[in-house]
Amino acid sequence: MQGIIGEIGPALAWFFLNPLTYIMIAAMLMVGYLRVKRERKMFHAKMYPMLMELTMSVIPAIVIAAFVSVVTIVTGISLPLGAVVLAMVISALLAVSGLHRWLTALHVWGTSFLAALALDAAGVAVPFFSAGTWLGNGFDAFSLMVWLAVLTLAEGILIVWNGTKFFSPLWTASRRGKPIGGQVTHRLWMLPVFLFIPGGAVEAGGWWPLLPGGTAFSLLLLPAVIGIRMKTFDRLAAVQVRAAGWWVVRIAVLAGGGAALAYFYSGWVIPVITAVLILLREWVTIAAGSSAKSNFLYTLRGDGISVLAVLPESPADRMHIKAGEVIRRVNSEKVYDEASLYRSVQKNSAYCRLDVEDINGELRQAQAALYSNQHHQLGILMINKERTEPESMHTAQ
Repeated sequence: MQGIIGEIGPALAWFFLNPLTYIMIAAMLMVGYLRVKRERKMFHAKMYPMLMELTMSVIPAIVIAAFVSVVTIVTGISLPLGAVVLAMVISALLAVSGLHRWLTALHVWGTSFLAALALDAAGVAVPFFSAGTWLGNGFDAFSLMVWLAVLTLAEGILIVWNGTKFFSPLWTASRRGKPIGGQVTHRLWMLPVFLFIPGGAVEAGGWWPLLPGGTAFSLLLLPAVIGIRMKTFDRLAAVQVRAAGWWVVRIAVLAGGGAALAYFYSGWVIPVITAVLILLREWVTIAAGSSAKSNFLYTLRGDGISVLAVLPESPADRMHIKAGEVIRRVNSEKVYDEASLYRSVQKNSAYCRLDVEDINGELRQAQAALYSNQHHQLGILMINKERTEPESMHTAQ
């Protein structure tokens, strides 16, 4: 591992000179801008500031990136420069096009490996790569599979840990034309991770590297990107995203099994395993985004109001009202839409008491004092049949 200290400076420069770094920052800001624009159009309010997508992801991304980097440096995971460049290009294209549901470890890095393999088979050379091929000389499939397993595990942990922190409400129309509510989770993470490529000043020696890949390496700091975009109409967004995250963890375990196989055999079966893993990851996104055709959670009701979301630090937030709950009565008056809700609130402008049915069907009472300027704004977002231009239910997840 001699020479690694001297590689840190060039590695940092590689990160800050990489266009993908700034493309991802711009993509996070754009996601926040579009979210706020949609929320204001549908509900005349915003859930969180526009910078939320950027600020909420920084610390979790750095923590998980540190874990990935430790594994990479200790084991000496090394990937061909051609495959790394392809992964950066694919990530940038997906980020710019808004196809963030495909910004997964397997979609990006698995596809880059398969593309490099195809380009080498077609005889398409890499003009800036001295080896002349995308996968280079002496490519080791074992290192690739370990990298896919580690990065997919990091993705699953991020989704379970941080992907459930916040969501954005929306409303649309069912196939029968009735208004229904939903929740969308759209998150991006940029992980600054260290990765080796063959050739350079870092020399192998003693026990290091643990993985095969050569005798000399260069250290890079890469913006590995991860994204999710899921909608739900029949369950809570946190339940949907957490379940998807655990499925991603399971796929990471399968990728680890693929790495064990690659240790003994690196023939045609490795591209097949990679393709199967990509399809499994795609299945997770599709399955998580599928909704029941009639069992919608957020609908117009005659016996109460379905809570689609609650604005942070609002009176409803202080009363611990949660999305998915149903408000039955306000100040002892039955409510069924926004107008009846605020008529009941204004009967006592200094105090508010709600009869609430929680997600498990149990009844409870929530109450709080209202300030003089809050008698008309509890902070509850709900479906309003008078609003128009809903978002399509069938938009790609």
